[in-house]
Amino acid sequence: MAHLERIAIAVGLLAYGFGGYFWIARSVDPTTTVSLATPWDARIPFVPASIFAYASVYVLIALPIFVVESRALFRRAAWAYATMVTVCLLCFRFFPVSGAELRPALDGLKTSPFVLWGLRLNYALDPPLNLFPSLHLAGASLAALTAWKARRGYGLVAFAAVGIVAVSVCTVKQHFWVDAVAGIGLALAVYCVLLGPFRLPPGERAARGGRAWLAFAALLLGSYGLLYAIFLRDVGRGPERRPAGPAAFNFRLRLVDEEAVPHERPDMEDRQPCQRSDRVADLMTPKPMVATPDAPVAEVFGMMNERRIRHVPIVDDEGELQGLVSRWYLLGHSNRGGHAGNAAWGDATVGELMSETVDTVSADCCAAEAARHMLRTKRSSLPVVDAKRRVIGILTEADFLRLAVRGKPSCTCEGVQGSG
Repeated sequence: MAHLERIAIAVGLLAYGFGGYFWIARSVDPTTTVSLATPWDARIPFVPASIFAYASVYVLIALPIFVVESRALFRRAAWAYATMVTVCLLCFRFFPVSGAELRPALDGLKTSPFVLWGLRLNYALDPPLNLFPSLHLAGASLAALTAWKARRGYGLVAFAAVGIVAVSVCTVKQHFWVDAVAGIGLALAVYCVLLGPFRLPPGERAARGGRAWLAFAALLLGSYGLLYAIFLRDVGRGPERRPAGPAAFNFRLRLVDEEAVPHERPDMEDRQPCQRSDRVADLMTPKPMVATPDAPVAEVFGMMNERRIRHVPIVDDEGELQGLVSRWYLLGHSNRGGHAGNAAWGDATVGELMSETVDTVSADCCAAEAARHMLRTKRSSLPVVDAKRRVIGILTEADFLRLAVRGKPSCTCEGVQGSG
């Protein structure tokens, strides 16, 4: 029964923490967020490989399940976790902080495919919101403090792991350093109030034996192994199969990292040529809104809002593609107040903020192949260019949604409702 109780408590805390975390991330208006950036954040280097030290926090927070023997201490630790999560969620809701400006452009990043995949996965799943205080670091710190309460030696080992996580939350550009300090401070405060004064009931042993660490290590290594297996499945190749060259595709894509994104699937040669009605040209938005690099960001953003579009290709005077900007990216790079008005970006131009390395597609490409590439690389748009890289259209997720409902009759359904 004790094991079932622990599992139930762990699952409940997990659901509460992650459920609240992502609900708030979806409900916060990005234009109301603030930034806590300081000159120190700019001095902290971006270390791509630290993403896997950062990912270890999801296992580290479970450490008390393995090392705490006392039922009463485990219950008290659960209350401490619930209190910590509640404080974090309240801060996220009423003091929203955005770290979009921290995140570097991953296009063109020269690193191993596995590291790049891990960064893309983290950035895709974890929005640049809910930063202050760092829930990741607060959870890891509270886990270490709980281990310290159970046995001093266990706590020292866990503190070393927390130190690595504390560095990684900054070097992976997920948090400002102020967030990290606040997360550790919150964990210490909760410990002093709830765990520090706690006294074990007579006859209960606080900590389990050394085998508990073996089980914990097995979970950690198994988690990394699972991530790598998903990576291999996601990119569709094993270590022995290197991706083929770009000529294998029947459409022109300028990929930024040939090691990170496969250009060919094993069944590519078996695919049938696409029909004329299946081309990108039949789905794309022709003659999209474009801007030149010297266009003011505020002016471009205003036009994006007016026309209700999210992506704008940046072109030179000849119409040749130079880069791409997105609405979310521009919001993330607005001034500290996060307000999307004329003063939000000062005198900045889109040429200063645009992503210069952009995947593109030709108009005669098969739409299905373009969709597969967007899914695989988590792109939400592809500029459509001609042989001279002049922009002739843009393909977005909305184009495929229109394709999905094309020719379908309207129906009465109460399952889809507006938020207003």
